[in-house]
Amino acid sequence: MKAILNSNSGDTKLELLFKCQASYAHESGYESTVRIKGRHWDGDHVFPLSVKMEGIWLRSDDLIKMEHHISSWLKQPIDKIEVDDLSKEFELARLPEQSVLISFGSRADTVSSMNPVVTISFSAGPLKGNHHYITDQTCLEMFAKGLRKQQSNQALQPTRTSRAD
Repeated sequence: MKAILNSNSGDTKLELLFKCQASYAHESGYESTVRIKGRHWDGDHVFPLSVKMEGIWLRSDDLIKMEHHISSWLKQPIDKIEVDDLSKEFELARLPEQSVLISFGSRADTVSSMNPVVTISFSAGPLKGNHHYITDQTCLEMFAKGLRKQQSNQALQPTRTSRAD
């Protein structure tokens, strides 16, 4: 199962690939792969970029909170939607030396008009970085749908015993 958050241009995406259910310190979550694919413009040329982190543990409660926040924002009448109302941060990875922080909100270095900006900051051991892009309501709906589908499938999967239980 996976949840994908595409950019509104379709050339950048965040993929959360849920490998298996796993508990850690009595918390439920998923052993996951986190992928970021996109492009980088240096002022003259466009270069592809890709980051793939395997073995990242994502906590279920954090995924649920993020899905609820996105879904609540999307349920507003179209004429009432304010991009700033989506602004919030979600730390999804909770193991030592792991971080996947997803932030929704404007950035001084990005012109997004009426579309939300997503920033992904990540670390896995010595690997650290961040990437941001503009998304839209349709992309956010598809992402939330992927998160909901994973949560509804959770009861059907066996849980792997954690490293810290």
